[in-house]
Amino acid sequence: MSMTPRQIEQRFPSCPQYIKDLVQQDSLKTFTLIHAIESRKNYNLDKIDGKSRRYASYYVLLGQGNFLLEEGGYEEFPACCPRWDVTGQDVYGRGPGMDALPDVNMLQRMRKDGLEALELEIKPPMNVSNSLRNQGGQFSLRPGFANFVDTNAQMPAITPTYQVRANLQALDAYLQQIRQQIGEHFYKDLFLLLTQSDKRMTATEVYERNAEKLLMLGPTLERLRSELFQPLIQRVLGIMKRYGKILPVPPLLAGREWEIEMQSALALAQKSTDIAAIESITYFAGNLAQINPEVLDNLDIDEMLIHNAKLLGVPLSLLRGKDKVFAIREQRKQENEKQMQEQKTWQMLEKGVQTAKTMSEVNLDSNNLAQKVLEQVTK
Repeated sequence: MSMTPRQIEQRFPSCPQYIKDLVQQDSLKTFTLIHAIESRKNYNLDKIDGKSRRYASYYVLLGQGNFLLEEGGYEEFPACCPRWDVTGQDVYGRGPGMDALPDVNMLQRMRKDGLEALELEIKPPMNVSNSLRNQGGQFSLRPGFANFVDTNAQMPAITPTYQVRANLQALDAYLQQIRQQIGEHFYKDLFLLLTQSDKRMTATEVYERNAEKLLMLGPTLERLRSELFQPLIQRVLGIMKRYGKILPVPPLLAGREWEIEMQSALALAQKSTDIAAIESITYFAGNLAQINPEVLDNLDIDEMLIHNAKLLGVPLSLLRGKDKVFAIREQRKQENEKQMQEQKTWQMLEKGVQTAKTMSEVNLDSNNLAQKVLEQVTK
């Protein structure tokens, strides 16, 4: 980086004396500084000073001995350096802008040429007769201006040097094609896959299109997760923890490793493939259940619901806990048993009433079979 003597003195009070002398002279001379960050071999986590941290930080003033202006450190690596694409063992990655750069330069050049052609068509260069010099150059191409010329001359006094007929429609069509190519370099067609396609799609088609998109962007998203999002979040959490912005870890979780779970739109899109797989196996199990219902015993419906809610990013606070679900099901079971018992009781009462009614209608004459059975029972 480049800094003036005054900037160096304000940022690093322990700068060399010749820098302070230049400050007194109000010198605008610039000096080159290097800020280097590297892993520190001998660090001590028990100390809190900057020279004992995991990563060392050096500010060096180049020139006249390369003066060390400041030495500090970081608990986490402070720079996030994600790579879009990597070829082989390359240290530095490539981005879509590098592939689109030729088309971008072409688009800018063609746009400039198109504007120039339009200007030449509207205001072409003009050939002016020498006879107009006698007028002191009082001629103009502005609308409504009166130019005095000799009408008896064989050639007009003012004529265009050459005529330009710019085909602006063809130029706009080609520019649109170049813009589309640039959008393809940046995967615009994949990010807008659903909005630019037919709206009348089934859920299966939507999942298949998302799977195609993630197949193309999968390596890049995984690299961004490991090289950008996770280091960035770990750095932010580390700073918040040191400044007391995060509550202490509960004793139950003390000493355990924790993992960052992404909840962005792209992260949820990556999880949509799992949702499609779950729906597919559920649909398949439903078809098999028509042949043998016992096949549904293999599915844990509760776990499938909770897992899908996590994949879709639904807050778990909207779902009841297992204890509440068990209590609700027990209450429903008791109510069903009570209802069935009451139903059995009513059926027995109805049966008893019907029996009593039937017995009351029995004829007990001496020659009746019922009277003879009753006499035998009462003996």
